[in-house]
Amino acid sequence: MNTTIYPYVFQALLLGLLTTIPAIGQNLIEGSHHHLKILSQNSAERYIFPDQECGCFELEVCGLELNRQYSFSASFSYTPDLFDLKVLEGAKRINFDEGKNLFLTLSDCIRFEACINRDKSNQIPILSFSILENKSNFGQSPRTVQGRSGSSIEWGNFLSSSELVNNYLMDTNYFHLVNIQPIGPGQGRGSFFNGRNSIGIDEGVVLSTGHLRTIEGPNQSPQSGSNLGGHGDVDLFQLSNLPIFDAVGLQIDFTPMTDSFKIRYVFASEEYCQFVGMGFNDVMGIFLSGPGIDGPFTNGAVNLAVIPHTDQFVSVDNLNHTVNADFYIDNTPAGQLQTTGNAVICGSLLDQDGFAIDLIEFDGFSVVMEIGAKVISSETYRLKIIVGDAFDASFDSAIFLDRIEAMVESDEVSEIYNSKTGRTWMDRNLGADRVAYISRDVVSFGDLYQWGRGADGHQFRNSKTLDEFSNEDQPGHGKFITTNSQPHDWRNSANDDLWQGESGVNNPCPSGFRLPTIEEWEEEIESWASRDLQAAFNSPLKLTATGSRSSSGELFRTGKTAYYWSSTVSSERVQSVAIYPNFAITREANKSSGLAVRCIKDEEQEMTEFEFHELHSFLEEDPDLKIKDKADFRGPGLLTEEKNHLTSNRLKLFPNPGTGHFKVDLNSLAEYHPGKVIVTNAVGNSVIKHTIEKLNFRIDLSGQGPGLYFIHILNAEGLVLESGKLIKL
Repeated sequence: MNTTIYPYVFQALLLGLLTTIPAIGQNLIEGSHHHLKILSQNSAERYIFPDQECGCFELEVCGLELNRQYSFSASFSYTPDLFDLKVLEGAKRINFDEGKNLFLTLSDCIRFEACINRDKSNQIPILSFSILENKSNFGQSPRTVQGRSGSSIEWGNFLSSSELVNNYLMDTNYFHLVNIQPIGPGQGRGSFFNGRNSIGIDEGVVLSTGHLRTIEGPNQSPQSGSNLGGHGDVDLFQLSNLPIFDAVGLQIDFTPMTDSFKIRYVFASEEYCQFVGMGFNDVMGIFLSGPGIDGPFTNGAVNLAVIPHTDQFVSVDNLNHTVNADFYIDNTPAGQLQTTGNAVICGSLLDQDGFAIDLIEFDGFSVVMEIGAKVISSETYRLKIIVGDAFDASFDSAIFLDRIEAMVESDEVSEIYNSKTGRTWMDRNLGADRVAYISRDVVSFGDLYQWGRGADGHQFRNSKTLDEFSNEDQPGHGKFITTNSQPHDWRNSANDDLWQGESGVNNPCPSGFRLPTIEEWEEEIESWASRDLQAAFNSPLKLTATGSRSSSGELFRTGKTAYYWSSTVSSERVQSVAIYPNFAITREANKSSGLAVRCIKDEEQEMTEFEFHELHSFLEEDPDLKIKDKADFRGPGLLTEEKNHLTSNRLKLFPNPGTGHFKVDLNSLAEYHPGKVIVTNAVGNSVIKHTIEKLNFRIDLSGQGPGLYFIHILNAEGLVLESGKLIKL
């Protein structure tokens, strides 16, 4: 054994790579051989020779289809270097291009002479081969598309590049299309439908390194793919520093009518999960060039497709279940035999079904990612969107593209109203670019604030950290303050008066909005169909799996769990909301943690004229109330005829509306010593009247009919402290 490669071999054996030669898809061939025979039973194969010594040996590959074109790649791991592969018998060489040996089979076996000469210890010889896609019938007959009635993703007819861009990618009302050029084989470029339940984009353009038929579910193979015989791409090679095969894309020259636009996309691959970190680093790029842009790629382009909050390009090795995992979605079926590659890399992924195994073939894909670009209106730019197989052409990867959105700048705050609670909220999280499309919509997650801090820059997910407490409410910098000691506050001394109300210190919400109380959050949750993440997204608020940032500054469970602040202080900590895939809870959180903020409108619940006058008459006539004049209405609730409304800042009622049982929280009225509660119907008749024994209790209206009810809190002298209304459904 060559001692220079022994460390790799030892590591490979520890990782559990397969070792038997003539079985389906098995890829590790141990030992050094003078003659080796491989029996292939797949359309695409990979074989790794970690022990093979330098020099030449005979390699026979059998089980091939007669009179078919095969592409063989003879490469070294993690480098663009090649080793020699000379055919001895059984095939005719067609050509050699960009690292691909193309052969026409003359029998079911090809005998080669393989000559290895490596000068680096980490150069491991790898032989990959796959059958070329038959192009004879390409584009001859239209495909029948089922439309949106099913739930599995579907590919549509092969369209010209111009048709794809005009119909699915760019709106000619905002983009003047100057020139459109296809890149690579046409079988990998087309439209798709029914993607909402799998990848999160309903329809659009798909670019794949294999035939589009391989995108459709269910996921039945760990190694689906096809070899289109396509060329590489110089920009993808610059990103990955690996040979690129079957590059497929679109190049679009266009003139924007606005000064910015957004692109939403999903990257998917069949290289997941067993080939992660093994050098088969399939890659994509979205390259933009034109006025005001000076980048390192062709035509001075920059690559827009980077992983959020990093400068890493999007590829199999840069985005997977172990690296940037917050942006990755596993789609491997439970127990699926990973017949090629290293199944140990998959870890526990094979213990349960992936996200959408019945709907799409790819073994893994990214969350919906969004990129934005600033341009000069009416100037001409070039956009190149492309994906490629890295190292060999055996297994497919793809980009799914939503329609490109022209952006019109607006500072207007949009509102959303929940009719079940009567509350008005902002329609998105603070810092989010838009209302969410799906619960794991990255650009809808928004910022992560430390409790009580203003919008000083610390809330950005990639903000720098500082291990130094602040003595002031405004630290004077935009760094995320870290701490590993109790009481886990970013301030030296606590200030519980921060974020209290619309005019509160450091309120990060826009004018007219504030942080919700925990009671308002509970009221909101109670209005959902169920207490879980999907119900949170389905609610009017369309809440997202924001993740959080720990007191040490680390991002946590992004894309998996939603974490939101309230304004309610609880001892040294603060009440917050945590929404998981299967349940939602309120809990205490450290002030130094970073959580999302959803603002609620700071408004008082208006009473109609009828409601006010009915209540006014009741208060004057009820013998339990000691009313002398209108001034007696002015308890802390400030119920006045002039204002004609009831404030709800001190009287907490939830759920409201409700089906019969209502929780009452009078903690904010404790200093006024509430002594009696009276509930009346809409015409002024008392339905409940009893003494208050504790500040938290329940009102039972289950025996009453649906409609509007009034609740009044009195002190021992009969003075009305606070009033509110209940809606029984």
